[in-house]
Amino acid sequence: MRNAVGRANAQVQSINKNTGRGDLLFRCKLLVIAIALLVFCVTTIAAESGGQDEYDAALGQALAAKLEQNWAEVVTHSTIALKAKSADQSAARHLLSEARQHLKATYDAMLTTAQELSAKAKTPEDWGIVADHCRDAIATKYPDEEHRAATLLKQALQAITSGEGNAATATRPVAAADFRQSNHDAAQARQKAASGPTRPASMQIPLARGIFMAFSLIPPGSVDAGKSTLAVRKPYYLGQEEVSNRQWQAIMGDVPQSANIDLDAPVAKVTVGQVKTFLIKLSEITKLSTRLPTPEEWEYASRAGTSTPYYFGAALKPELANYRESQPVSVHEYPPNAWGLRNTHGNVWEFCEEVTASNPEHHVVKGGAFRNPPIWLANSYFMHKRDTEAANNTGFRILIEVTE
Repeated sequence: MRNAVGRANAQVQSINKNTGRGDLLFRCKLLVIAIALLVFCVTTIAAESGGQDEYDAALGQALAAKLEQNWAEVVTHSTIALKAKSADQSAARHLLSEARQHLKATYDAMLTTAQELSAKAKTPEDWGIVADHCRDAIATKYPDEEHRAATLLKQALQAITSGEGNAATATRPVAAADFRQSNHDAAQARQKAASGPTRPASMQIPLARGIFMAFSLIPPGSVDAGKSTLAVRKPYYLGQEEVSNRQWQAIMGDVPQSANIDLDAPVAKVTVGQVKTFLIKLSEITKLSTRLPTPEEWEYASRAGTSTPYYFGAALKPELANYRESQPVSVHEYPPNAWGLRNTHGNVWEFCEEVTASNPEHHVVKGGAFRNPPIWLANSYFMHKRDTEAANNTGFRILIEVTE
């Protein structure tokens, strides 16, 4: 009997001992699982946080590129943003869609111009201009699966290499130069005819001690603008140069950019509202009726009697305008047109007195900017910018109304 009881007690103690060991092992397993879950959660949260940071950084770069109208860069950074882990990617998707639309529109416009010019090309010089437009189209980085611009560029280069139309080139440069000089003389004669004792062909308005703003008289008339005719019925004065930082400072008391900015460079990073305030103050000081030019007034003045894409001819050259560069230059740079206007091609976009019909919060801008390809600098080209957008590539020039 005692032996039976002893064996029973021994079995109970063994069971208790094993049960204790089992509980300890079970608790250890639970602890390991808990730690693993904690590590997983921390890692996941860190990854999501890092993904959001990567998304925000890429989206910020895309927005900065948009302000500079660099749509190829917008595509690049928007695509990077979409690859990052973020709960809401709608902003990046919208930017990517908008950028692709702009690239397609720009590519199509450049290619259409190149195709139209190729249909009329007769000399290597003509084909050289076609090639330039094709290169500009390719430079937009728009993914044309049909490679239309590349195909036309190859055709243009073959025509140049083969010397197509060499017989005509012997007289063409002289004829073209004579034609441009004839246009220049006719434009100046028209300006002189519109001027008089109380209406000089050009004038300077004092803003502050030693600081002036020069204007040219734009005579009435009409000019062939390609697909349309631009007609102006009344004369007006237009700023010979874009408004500079120095001139802005003389009226407003400060410069909207950094303290180290070139005071002779065109003022930029200004909204339409700030420009309107400047014009009001300028009118109060000068007692003149000032405003922005309409797109038609701007283009008519830039052409100065010419029907070519640029007031100096059919093609741009680095010595004639500021384009494909890293920053704007002095408003005094580059040769003027027949009416004395400088930098209507390149340097900075210029606000015009016209809102977009589909969106009244956007204004038309013309002239192109320092980073843009040549086609964007053409007389007929224009874009839209938000009234509240203060971009480093957009400024303005001033129109003074003439009273009869």
